[in-house]
Amino acid sequence: MPPQNKLVLAIVLLVVGNFVAAFSDAAIKVLDADVPAFQFMLLRQVIGVLLLLPLMLVLTPSHRCTLAMPLHFWRGLSMALGGGCMVYALVNLPLATAASLFYTAPLMVLPLAAIWLGERLTGLRVGAALLGIVGVLVLLRPTQINWAALAGLGCALSIAFGLVTLKRLPAQETVVTALFWTTVWSIVPLLLLASLEWQPVSLQLLWVALLSNLLIMAYNGLALLAFRLADASAISPVEYSGLLFAALIGVLGFGEVPDLYSLLGMLIIMAPLWLLGLDGKRARRLALSQESA
Repeated sequence: MPPQNKLVLAIVLLVVGNFVAAFSDAAIKVLDADVPAFQFMLLRQVIGVLLLLPLMLVLTPSHRCTLAMPLHFWRGLSMALGGGCMVYALVNLPLATAASLFYTAPLMVLPLAAIWLGERLTGLRVGAALLGIVGVLVLLRPTQINWAALAGLGCALSIAFGLVTLKRLPAQETVVTALFWTTVWSIVPLLLLASLEWQPVSLQLLWVALLSNLLIMAYNGLALLAFRLADASAISPVEYSGLLFAALIGVLGFGEVPDLYSLLGMLIIMAPLWLLGLDGKRARRLALSQESA
């Protein structure tokens, strides 16, 4: 597949993934503010393993194994901690506000991708990410730092770590295998964390855990495919599209109507998509000139 087609496909996959992830956030938001966050995550991850297990059994024995088990351990640990932060932020903040904090992740991706992956950061890529962060700040207009806001930033760091480490997974490893082993390892720390806040399990908690699990697994699979097709720093600004979806769900589902500053912030956040397109066109022109030389 030509590089330009890979970039376009990666963008489409990531936009669809963020659309799905926004509904996962909305499902969690219906829970009470005092929901045990790590207990919820434990239930969701156990359900995730049960859902993935039949798919793993379909694979050949060689495809069920992974050559990156230590990496899956660290990804699982990050998923466990970031998931708990995500739940706490969603149930204590407006949906658009929580999403705004989550979408600082692309800015965190840039230095991580440069350090761990050696990816080159073009001026347009850096500008796109920074412009997106400006939009987040305009929309959020933080007046104070609280635990919910810090949890949102902690979730963003976990997302950034997960996105960057996708590129370290072996190319021959299937999406199902990667999701399965990362989810399995996330259960280990969650067993300890959930035991500190365990409460009787309600039917609502189980249903929300199942629904959000299905949606976030779809996002993880789409993101895994997207980041295998293109550089992490090239498509990370596309993550901002999910903020628009979150704001729309907040309006339609929770009556959280954004004010003028919020709308302005969302418009600024969408601008990186245009800058990303410019960077892709410039990369294609450079590739064509090198081929014709």
